[in-house]
Amino acid sequence: MKKDDKSDANGDDRTVHKDNAASTDSDLDQKRARVVTIVQAVGPRFLDAHEIEQRDFNVVTRSFQNNNTQRWVLTQVEGSLHRIQQVSSGRFLDAHEIPSLDYRVVTRPRQDNTTQLWHLFDFGGAFFTVQQASSGQFLEAYLSQAQDFQAVTRPQRQGDNMQLWRIVDA
Repeated sequence: MKKDDKSDANGDDRTVHKDNAASTDSDLDQKRARVVTIVQAVGPRFLDAHEIEQRDFNVVTRSFQNNNTQRWVLTQVEGSLHRIQQVSSGRFLDAHEIPSLDYRVVTRPRQDNTTQLWHLFDFGGAFFTVQQASSGQFLEAYLSQAQDFQAVTRPQRQGDNMQLWRIVDA
């Protein structure tokens, strides 16, 4: 893997891993990409991901940990459409699209298809809903340890903060 190293004013590592075959330098174009944290509005719990195959690279929410597993590169593709890449692993936000896998959100190596494209809809105050382009379903997460705070996609819910996320620069 190719990686770009960046540090913030506190010296925190901001290493961004890039897949050799699929990523290009334009993915990190400063005008279109930024490093963010994504926090569930009903939490506050931070979007994170298991980095091991045995856990299917499942995306979960966790309490604040101040590390790169909770930092994401948000790259605007066009308009409201974005790619979301985990800083620590270099893997991209994706989701299973079948009921038997509970529409679980996972990270995967980059694939040039719409399963890894997400629409961000601005609700003001840095709050957004996040909709998978391919399925049309919205990002949310279980609020229970019994489900490991697993992120999933679901049909849109009106008037429900389960699908509302605060996205701010890391």
